[in-house]
Amino acid sequence: MAVVAVTRTSRPGQDPSLIGGDRADYSPTTTTVRKPQQDLAEVGVLLSTTQPVVITVVGDTTSNDEYEWVHLLAGRIATRFGRSVTVRDWVTEERRYELGRSYGPRGRAVVTIWNGAASGKDPGYSATHWKTLSPEGADLFLINHGHNKSNPYSLESGVVNLVGLAAKQSPVAFIGVVLQNPRFDSPSRASSQAKGVDLLRQYVSSPINQSGASTIDVFGAFSAAGPGAVDLIDADGFHPNARGQRVWADAVAESLGVP
Repeated sequence: MAVVAVTRTSRPGQDPSLIGGDRADYSPTTTTVRKPQQDLAEVGVLLSTTQPVVITVVGDTTSNDEYEWVHLLAGRIATRFGRSVTVRDWVTEERRYELGRSYGPRGRAVVTIWNGAASGKDPGYSATHWKTLSPEGADLFLINHGHNKSNPYSLESGVVNLVGLAAKQSPVAFIGVVLQNPRFDSPSRASSQAKGVDLLRQYVSSPINQSGASTIDVFGAFSAAGPGAVDLIDADGFHPNARGQRVWADAVAESLGVP
């Protein structure tokens, strides 16, 4: 059995330039050295330790409720690793985080999840409010956008910008780009969604991805269900139902090495 050691010379600290206010910008430089693509399964090794872990999620309606995948993942981390996990959900109307919902034994090897899921919002919203959505940096960033950006090229550029913001704030963090589920509400929207997923796959495997970010293939997990994938979706044709959320959570957990 192979044992993977995860070594961190320092915890991801706060970048002074990202404290206070809302707006954050990222401009990649030609002198940046490209990092190798990350193995997100090493997050599971990190979670198996007792050190505090911070996870920041930025995204949309697919992760902003307690029955959805972020909370399902939190419960799994608490159960599998015996950790105390607190999820702080984002209040879109007030642009702040709630006090939080806790899972697992209180106060033991704390994991904090900043769930910056903003209903109906796109990557531009997450970039505009980055400093508030990600108040302390993170060990793991999960970037979960797609359905609220109909133009696949705009989706790609928006996600690339968010990856840059994450890498700038916490240079040693893991970064996972979530490829959202297929759509079934109309052929044109389904095609745009699939194109956006394809562009994000290409980005992550290209030299443009200097941060080492990796994908979490929720799109593939749903597609693997074949014709049954539509049964994982709400009546609106694109939001996952409770069954779909469990498939989503399973895909994320598997990618992160959470058994």
